[in-house]
Amino acid sequence: MKVDRIFVVLFVAVSTSSGGPLPPTDLLSNNLPSSHGAAVVGVDKPTFSWLPRHTERTGNQTAYQVVVYASTQKSQDLQTPVLDSGKVYSSYFRSVEVGRSFVYRSYAVYSWKVRWWDENDEVSEYSEQSVIEAAMTNQDQWSDSLWIAAPNSIQGAPYLRSPEFSISNSSNSTVKRARIYASGLGFFRLYVNGKRIGDDALVPGWTNYNKRALYVAYDVTNYLSIDMNVVGAILGLGWRDRDVFTPHDEVPPGDTMASVFRMKLVIATHEDPETYYAPLTSGSNWTAAPSPITSSSIYNGETYDARLEKTGWNEVGYKPDNTWKAVMPVPGPTNVMSLQLMPSIKQQTPNEPIDIQPLEDKSQVVDFGKNLAGYCRLTVKGEAGTVVTLKHAEVKMHPPYGPMNGSLYFANLRSAKATDTYILKGDAQGETYEPYFTYHGFRYVQVFGYPGTIQAQDLLQIPIHTNVSVVKTLDTSSLIVNDIQASVQNGHLSNLMSVVTDCPQRDERLGWMGDAGLSSDAMALGFDMHAFYTNMLRNIRDEQGEDGSIPDVVPFYRYGSRPADPSWSAAFPQIVFVLFKYYGDLAAVRENYEALKLYFKNLEFQVPATGLSHMKGSYGDWCMLKPPNPVPPSFTSAFSYIQNLEEFAEMAQAIGEASDAEVYANLAAKLRQDFHESFYNVTHYSIEEITSYVLPLFLGIPTPQTELWQQVQVNFMNYLDPSDGFLSPRAGIIGTKFLLLQLSSGLGRTDVALQLAEQIQVPSWGHMLYNPNEPATAVWELWDGDTEGPGMNSRNHHMFSSVAWWIRMELGGVQPTSSFNDVLQIYVARTPGLSYVNSAEYRVTSGRIAYSWQRQGGIQCRTVPENQSPSNPTLPKHADLKLDCGDKGGVINSIDFADFGLPLGGCSNFGHRSSCTSSNATVAVGNLCLGKEGCTVPSGVDFWGDPCYGQMKQLSIQVTCSEPDSITASVETSVGILSEIYLPFYGLEVQLKE
Repeated sequence: MKVDRIFVVLFVAVSTSSGGPLPPTDLLSNNLPSSHGAAVVGVDKPTFSWLPRHTERTGNQTAYQVVVYASTQKSQDLQTPVLDSGKVYSSYFRSVEVGRSFVYRSYAVYSWKVRWWDENDEVSEYSEQSVIEAAMTNQDQWSDSLWIAAPNSIQGAPYLRSPEFSISNSSNSTVKRARIYASGLGFFRLYVNGKRIGDDALVPGWTNYNKRALYVAYDVTNYLSIDMNVVGAILGLGWRDRDVFTPHDEVPPGDTMASVFRMKLVIATHEDPETYYAPLTSGSNWTAAPSPITSSSIYNGETYDARLEKTGWNEVGYKPDNTWKAVMPVPGPTNVMSLQLMPSIKQQTPNEPIDIQPLEDKSQVVDFGKNLAGYCRLTVKGEAGTVVTLKHAEVKMHPPYGPMNGSLYFANLRSAKATDTYILKGDAQGETYEPYFTYHGFRYVQVFGYPGTIQAQDLLQIPIHTNVSVVKTLDTSSLIVNDIQASVQNGHLSNLMSVVTDCPQRDERLGWMGDAGLSSDAMALGFDMHAFYTNMLRNIRDEQGEDGSIPDVVPFYRYGSRPADPSWSAAFPQIVFVLFKYYGDLAAVRENYEALKLYFKNLEFQVPATGLSHMKGSYGDWCMLKPPNPVPPSFTSAFSYIQNLEEFAEMAQAIGEASDAEVYANLAAKLRQDFHESFYNVTHYSIEEITSYVLPLFLGIPTPQTELWQQVQVNFMNYLDPSDGFLSPRAGIIGTKFLLLQLSSGLGRTDVALQLAEQIQVPSWGHMLYNPNEPATAVWELWDGDTEGPGMNSRNHHMFSSVAWWIRMELGGVQPTSSFNDVLQIYVARTPGLSYVNSAEYRVTSGRIAYSWQRQGGIQCRTVPENQSPSNPTLPKHADLKLDCGDKGGVINSIDFADFGLPLGGCSNFGHRSSCTSSNATVAVGNLCLGKEGCTVPSGVDFWGDPCYGQMKQLSIQVTCSEPDSITASVETSVGILSEIYLPFYGLEVQLKE
C-alpha cells in the first residue's frame, strides 16, 4: 500500500496556573467592535459574538450566558439586568441572537458581557463589558426631521446651514452625550461649529433610494458649546446622479431633487433615568448657498473654484450674504431610514509618485506605481484664477492604441471624464485640495496648468475604500503567486465602495452580482467582510421582486436585467453561504431564509419543461478568451442553480429546517441527473472547453469514482495539457473560479494548478502582471487586456480574482472540514513547486490560525518572470531568482533544469521546451550555484541575452541539494481548534511547534 501523507493532530494551549474556561474575548455587536462608533444598534436587533478561551487543549463551548445592562444603573453587580439569556446550551458564539422580544430604547446606551461553559460544565468568569448604543429604533422618530434640498437656482454641491441654536433645555441638565444622526444623498460632509465631523468619505453607503436610505451616527459631544451652535453640511450628487445612475424602478412622486439632506441632533442628559431631547432637526429654517464645488460627478470628477469659498460659513456669528436662500422641504426618496452598520469608506495611507515626466504640451504625467481607487491631494501655489486640471488614467499609451510617447490612454474610461479641476484663490502660503465627492481608478495623472515643476509632495495618491480590516496575504517561495495575491488584494479593495463594484474607473462602477458572488470566497478569506456582507444582503432583499426574482445589478441602477442571469443572482445564496461557512453566522441564514426560498421558487419557474439545457442565461462563462464556440449560458446557469441548492440545503439543516433541507437536497439530486442527461456528449459535457469539464466535475457529475468519472477526468487532463505543453486557464470567470480548485482538491494535481497560476503567456495572471506594455498591479477584466479595444477593458476588475481563493485554500493549505471550522485540515507542502509558505494567516470562526512551513534539502525549484533591465526598462522590477537548500539541506549538488526563455512546463514538470530558450543555461547556473547552500541568479536579458526578442520570458531553475528533503512546520491556533495536519511522506523530518 502506498503511503503518501502523515496524519497528525495538534492542539495549541494557553499556559496558565489554573485550569478551565477563561473569560471570552473579541466581543462584537452586529459584527463590529464597540470601538467602531457610538451607535451599533439600529432598527434591527443586535447580534452578539465572542471568542471562548480555555486553558486546555480541548476546551469547547457547550453553553453560554449573555447579560445586558442599561447604562443608567449605578452598580451593575447590584442591579437587575434588562436582558439575561440564562444558560443557553449551544456551541455557537458568532452572531448569536439574544432576547428577540426585548425592545431596545432609542438613544440609550447598554453594556453587555458573556460567560461560557465547557464540556465538563465548568464555567468561565464573565468577559469584560462591551458597550452598544441604540440609535433610532422606531421610524416615527424621524418624523420631526424633514428631507431638505437647496433651491434649483443653486448649482453644484450646495452649502447647507442650520439656524444658530442653544443646547440648553428647560431642566438645565448638563449634556451627557450628544449624537447627530444624518443622511445626505448622494454624499454629504458634516460640520459643527466650523469643525468637520467624522473622517469618512463618500458617505452614506449606496442603496436603492426608493426603498431605503442609510444614516450615520456621529458623536458630537465635544464639539458643542454651552452658548450658541451651528451645523453645516455640503451635499454631493454621488450615486443619486440620475443622468448616469438611472434607476430601473419608478421614482417616487415628488422626489425630483437629487441632493437631499436629513438630520437630527439628540442630546442625553445626566438625569436619572436618562432623558433625551432634540434641539435641532433639519427643516425649512435652514438655508443654502453655492459652494466652491461647482460640479461633482462620480464618473466625470469634480471642479472646485477656491475663489468662491465663504470663510466662516459653518461657524457661529457668520453673516450670510445674498447668495444664501431658504432651503426647500421635499418629499425625499424614502422614509425608511436605516443605520449604516458596515464600516464607512475612508482614506488610506497616501502614495508618493515614483516618476514625474513632462510632455511636449507642457503637461506633466505623474506615475504613482499602483492602479487603485481614490483621488489626489494637490498642493499648489500660484495666482488667483490659475486653473490646474488632473486627468486620471490606468495606463500609458502604447501600441496598438497609439505611439508609446509618454501620454496617457483614456479610451477605456469610455464616457467618464475622470477629471478634477482646481481653480486657485491666490493664497501666498499655498493651497491644498482634494476632492469631496468623487473618486477615480488610476495609476497615472496628467496634470495641466500646474505653475512650475511638480515635486513628490505636491501630488499624492489617496487610496479610499470601505474600511474593512485586512488579513495578511501568504508569503510563498513563488514570486508570481505573491504578486497575484497583491494584485487581487488591491483590486478587491478598489471595488469595496459600500457595495462591491465591478470596476473603479469607467462609466460603470456598479454592483454587478456576478462579480460579487465569484469573489466572495476570496474576499471573506482576505478581509473581515462580515458587516459589509450583512449590509449587502439587505440591499439584495430590497431589490427582490414579489416573484422572488433578483436583478443582475444591486442596487438596481443603469445596467442589468430582471430576472438576472442565474449565475449572477447566485450571489444572493452564495454570500449567505459565505457568512455561514467562514463566519459561522446562523443569524444571517435565518434573516435571509424566506427570501432565499422565494428566490429558489423563482428559479424553478425558469427551468423549462424541456430541461436544464434550455434554461436561460444572459452571459454564460463571461470573458472567455475568444472561444470559437463559447459555453452556452444554459450550462453555467444550471451549474449555479444546482450548487446554490446544495448549499441552501446544508444551511437549512444547520438552522433546524430538516424537512426543507431534504426537499432542496432531493431537488438538487434530481437536477444533477438532469444535468448529466442534458449536457453529456460522449467524452465531455456540452462543447469541449475547460469550463465544460470543470463545472460538472466540481459538482461530482458524473458520480465520483465511477468508470465514467475517471474517463472524463482523463479526457479533461488530455484537453488541458496540449501537445505543445502550454497550459493556460483560457476559461471565463465562472470556469476559472473552479478550475484550479478542482485540479487540486478534485484531482490531486496541485502541481498542474500551480503551473497554470505561474504562466506568463496569454492568457494568464502572469501576463497581466509582467507584460512590457502595461504591467498590472490589479487583476484585469480581460485575459488579453493590453491588446483589446476600449469598449469593455478595465485594468482593475476582480472577476478573475477568485484565484486568491485557491491560493489560500490549497497553496496556503488551511481548510475547514465543516461550516463552523470545528476541525481544520492543514495541508503542508502540497506541491514540490513551492519550497516554503511563511506567515499564512486565517481568521476563522473559532479564532486565528497562523502557520509556516519550509522544505529544506532535496529538490528546490523556482520560477520568476523576466526582470527589468536597461535593455527592457518598461518591465516591472522585482527580486532576482534565489535558490536555497536551507540550514539542514546541505549544498546544491546538481542543476536538474535551467532555462531563460519560454519553458512551458514548470516546477516538477519540465516536460516541454519551446524553440525560444537560452543556450548553456545549465552551465551558467552551475557556475553560480554548484557547491553552495544558496545563490542568486539574475533574471534579466542583460545577463542572459534575449533568445526570444519581443516575447515575455521567465527564468526557471530546478536543483537537487546534497541532503534529503525535510520539512519544518510551525502552527499556531486558538484554543479549542482541532487541527489535522497532513504532510507528504518521503522520509521527512517533522517538527511541530506549539
